[in-house]
Amino acid sequence: MLINPKALKVANAAGGDSPATEGLHFEPAGSTVGTDGHILFRFTPKEKADPKEYPSLEGLTPVDGKEKLKPFAMSIGSARAILKVLPRDKRLSMPILKNIVLDVHQTNDSKHAALGFTDFKRAATFRPEKIENGKCPEYKKVIPKGQAKLAIGFQTSTMLKALSVLNSLDVKCFKLIFRGPMEACEIRAETENADGVVFGLVMPYNLNNGAKEPQAKPHKAETKSKPVKHKK
Repeated sequence: MLINPKALKVANAAGGDSPATEGLHFEPAGSTVGTDGHILFRFTPKEKADPKEYPSLEGLTPVDGKEKLKPFAMSIGSARAILKVLPRDKRLSMPILKNIVLDVHQTNDSKHAALGFTDFKRAATFRPEKIENGKCPEYKKVIPKGQAKLAIGFQTSTMLKALSVLNSLDVKCFKLIFRGPMEACEIRAETENADGVVFGLVMPYNLNNGAKEPQAKPHKAETKSKPVKHKK
């Protein structure tokens, strides 16, 4: 099985004292899940490279055959350690080299996962220990059901900037108020020591056509009126 390196970055969402939240969870189809009990993220690759095209890697087999991966979890530290040594050169001679090999058979039959990579210049294998009793939380039970009543898009960079401002103002929690899909989202909060009230606006992003973030429109009362012609 080939794993997209971004799948390991989901470990950034994990954290906690229980086996369910202290690691990165691998699902049979190659998706990964990370949660700390407050947030949860899952990464599923849209395109899967053919493992048969991956160069030979000593000690690991990228081709799964008919064997399916059994769910398991590895520690956050193991996931980050693997990411640190992966090649960072985006101009790899073969696009398939950006993937990580996960040997399904060895991983299923051991207390350790079996992963590795090569970029022809160097190769490395990893045997991170699986988390004992690291069963993934049944997160699908809490995914909202039914038709969404409101869907609003935001650019990641915009939200990061907004969160940075809130953090600098010592805001520990805040409200997001939505009134419409293309109306400004209100932020309302108090500082941690209650010495100030914070109000903010975040403009939505049109995800349908990739258009730039709309600018706030002037209120009707602020629009310019046409001059009135007086009769002589």
